Amino acid sequence: MVRSGVYPTGLSTPNHWNQDAVLGKVGLKSASNVLLLPDPKTYPKVEQTDYSQEFDKAYYVMSLKDLDKAKTTVSLTKANNLNYTLPTALNIKMPRTLSELRKVEKSVSKSELNWENPAAEDNSREMNFAKMKLEYHAGTYFVNGNEQNINDTAPVQKKHKHKEYQETGLNLILSYQGKFLTVFILVTLIGFVLLIYKGRKVYWDKFKRK
Repeated sequence: MVRSGVYPTGLSTPNHWNQDAVLGKVGLKSASNVLLLPDPKTYPKVEQTDYSQEFDKAYYVMSLKDLDKAKTTVSLTKANNLNYTLPTALNIKMPRTLSELRKVEKSVSKSELNWENPAAEDNSREMNFAKMKLEYHAGTYFVNGNEQNINDTAPVQKKHKHKEYQETGLNLILSYQGKFLTVFILVTLIGFVLLIYKGRKVYWDKFKRK
């Protein structure tokens, strides 16, 4: 991921992982920040516990639709404001069309949220993968303590001509195989017709008077 210009600084897991002694310890210990996604309807319980890990930040994830419902509830109860007791992340389904993207932008702009700025935080966000340590601090990414230039574009893999030649050759082989099968079937059908005609002639010759 780093070689492709992606620097992950947190993990996202279902919320129940953080109430499981095994999943939480094994799966979440490598990150200082986590996104706690809604639990599925059914999920395995390895070693459930009432204790959870402490993180620099553990975000509770809610969808944009649920946020609208919560705001409606607050409005109906005539509350002054919608307060969040936990750091909250907004989960939005990836738009596939330009019209869907515009709807998302419109919904987000109407949400009137105070957006967090990770670059202004004093604490660092860290992740550890085997011998690699990824860190984000004050708007800068570090890999094993080395500052990364995030303005660089991700490397683009060059297409190999040899691979293209192989793909072209394979297409030619398949094309020739199709033509060969067509000719073979036609020849076989003609042969069957000739054999039937010859066999019928021999059969009727037996009944002719000499």
